[in-house]
Parts: sequence; C-alpha cells; structure tokens
Amino acid sequence: MQTVLIVIHLMIVVALVGVLVALSNTMVARQREFAVLRALGARRRSVLALVVGESAAISLLGGILGLGIAGLGAWVAAARVRAETGVTVSATPGVDDLLFLLAVTAVGALAGLVPAYRAYRTEAARALTSSL
Repeated sequence: MQTVLIVIHLMIVVALVGVLVALSNTMVARQREFAVLRALGARRRSVLALVVGESAAISLLGGILGLGIAGLGAWVAAARVRAETGVTVSATPGVDDLLFLLAVTAVGALAGLVPAYRAYRTEAARALTSSL
C-alpha cells in the first residue's frame, strides 16, 4: 500500500510540473494580451489573480477527470475483484476524494504562482511596442 501512495504522489507532482510548464509557455505567448489588459487599466494584482485562477481551474478539472476515470475503472473492475477475491470495491466518491480535489486545486494554484509572477511583471508599454 505504501508503494501505491508513493506512486500516486509522484504522479501528482509530475502533473503539477506539467501545469507549471504549460502555463509558463503560454505566458510568453500571452504577454501581449497581459500588456493590453494592463494598458486598459487592469491592475497587476488582477493579472496575477487571473493566472493563478486559471492554474487552479486547470488543476481542478484535471483532478475531477482523474477521479472520474478512477471511479469508472473501479466500477468496471468491481465485479471481477469481488468474484475472485471476495473483496467489495466501491466506486462511490468519499470525503477523501473531495479533500484530494481541494488539495490538487490548492497545489495547482501554487504551481501557477511562477507564471503569474511573470505576468505580474509585464510592462504594458514595452510589451506592446516590442511586438510591433
């Protein structure tokens, strides 16, 4: 059981690094978009909150999708596991699953702080003139 938990934690870390890399790559492509927002009067904090919120949303959706696929797999395998071992497998989400979603969302938001800080530092005038 301990090995399974270690593998699960490693998978979560790899997924969060993927979110961090994806957001970092899109920050470069969206630098002009952030500059326009800043030029139109958006505060730096608003841009920061936008990117962190996007990161949290991506993590939450990934967690929901992962739990859904795991639940479907448990539901499909439940009959065979019960027939072969006598153990009943439940595919019903519990409190642990909700806590998992909360934790994944929070850690995803933390992973979004690095790209959000890049967006936060975007100078509107320089970013708009450099893309002309």
